[in-house]
Amino acid sequence: SDTSASPRLIARLGEHGAEALPAPRYAILPTALAGNDGAPLVALAVDTGAGEYRAGDQLWLREVEPAEFPRLINRDVLAPRSGGRFAFGRLIDREGSRVALLPPGPGQRQIVIDGPAWLAVAEMLVRRL
Repeated sequence: SDTSASPRLIARLGEHGAEALPAPRYAILPTALAGNDGAPLVALAVDTGAGEYRAGDQLWLREVEPAEFPRLINRDVLAPRSGGRFAFGRLIDREGSRVALLPPGPGQRQIVIDGPAWLAVAEMLVRRL
């Protein structure tokens, strides 16, 4: 395969500023950084800033099965809802098959979802400068 168009990692930013790497190397693309445990990756586009997210951000999330929900407490997740809708927020509680999400931004009310088939946990933020 032709890697000539692949991005190169040429420097690092440390406590003394930008430093050249001993030798350039190929940069790891976001899909590889997110890992590949076989679980599907999905993306969420941020149109309106809320909390730590800004308009134009893209959030990459990894789908997680219900058995793994307990490890997602205090993480940002996307949850499927009935009628093809979604909810997004910090997973703040889980009881039985119910999960409670707190959407980003001040003054938001929690959203309770009963029995989501999966949750997608935020793994990477992509932000254009």
